[in-house]
Amino acid sequence: MVSEAFRGEFYQKVDSKARVSIPAALRRILEVEDPATAESPREENARARVYMVYGGKNRNFVECYSRAGADALAAKIEAMDLGSPERDRAERDLISRSVMIEVEPDGRIVLPAKVRAKMGFGSDEAGEAAFAGF
Repeated sequence: MVSEAFRGEFYQKVDSKARVSIPAALRRILEVEDPATAESPREENARARVYMVYGGKNRNFVECYSRAGADALAAKIEAMDLGSPERDRAERDLISRSVMIEVEPDGRIVLPAKVRAKMGFGSDEAGEAAFAGF
């Protein structure tokens, strides 16, 4: 269950090494909604994770989910009729075409090549990423 919604728009610089800072408000949600960080204080090196869905060719954006959000999305897909075209498409575009990234201690992540391509960045191109809550 989502504890708090990520709201607003935040624009963050992406450097030439594809590093981008996750907005602090989103980092707090990622930490709270990830059992590795929220419930395991004994794991000092546990890092929050962000799940980035870059989807199929019809998408021109990337969606970010917390661990709890990614699990809820997977549960919705698993509830669909097995073998249905809708479930097959959802599994391919929302599960297979996604990536899990650990947030570094400084609050940054490195965008994988497929995510950069979906966002319109070249392999060593700097720019700006928009994080928009809903």
